[in-house]
Amino acid sequence: MEKSKNIIELRAEKAHGQAKGKLIKYPETALTAQYRDEMEQINAFLRDADICYQGNKDIDDSRVELKRIFNNSSFEQSGRLYGGFWISMKSEDLKEVTIDDEWVIALDYGQMAVRLAYSLANAQIAFDDGYLIPDWERAREVTKKLINVMLNSTTPHHWTVPKKVKKMYPYRENIERHLIEDIHSFHQPIAHLFGGQHGMKFMFMESEILIDVLLELNNQGIVALPIHDGLLVKPSQQETAKKVMLKVFKQHTNVSATVAVEAL
Repeated sequence: MEKSKNIIELRAEKAHGQAKGKLIKYPETALTAQYRDEMEQINAFLRDADICYQGNKDIDDSRVELKRIFNNSSFEQSGRLYGGFWISMKSEDLKEVTIDDEWVIALDYGQMAVRLAYSLANAQIAFDDGYLIPDWERAREVTKKLINVMLNSTTPHHWTVPKKVKKMYPYRENIERHLIEDIHSFHQPIAHLFGGQHGMKFMFMESEILIDVLLELNNQGIVALPIHDGLLVKPSQQETAKKVMLKVFKQHTNVSATVAVEAL
């Protein structure tokens, strides 16, 4: 089997003003050997797949090999997948990607951060949409961003509500305070996680889930192109891919997932 190069990267914490942390040399361990073996299997499958960009932009669709990048000098921080030509493409360009001459569709995990937070808290989920806070339904997109900030920022000063929400609810006073209080109340099982920097931990959990999803799909002969917390697959294989995504998420977290199918 052809070997990929530099497929497991470890980076230091980003210094102020830097786009990325410096690369760190690390000794090979049983863990890094496992990570490397998983990536070798996935990359071997991708190299043999019929993956094409059929648009008119200058995109090198032979660049299919992936690598995992870990951050903050820890193999439990991030670990997301990078390298494939499709990962940095805009949505309108992804429409021009095919697998076996089928135009791809996207499968995306929904409410990833909030569901992973429930897993960390060993709490069961009793909602369908973790971003839909009672009495704040019209502000769902704002609430989604706010909850993610609350899970990833230690500074409450960053927990702000834009002016458009005040226009949605002109009859309410102290909107910011009341919305944050209602989020705490609705998500009481994970309220103790608000104000913590959990982003890199969530990315690690997400990446571990995606690795196992890819390995299982590959074992079934299904090509899947990962984009952080989602996949591109052939429409003819979307139901199988979705079932695997839901199953693997539950195996890793002991909580349920949602997966949306999106035509590009």
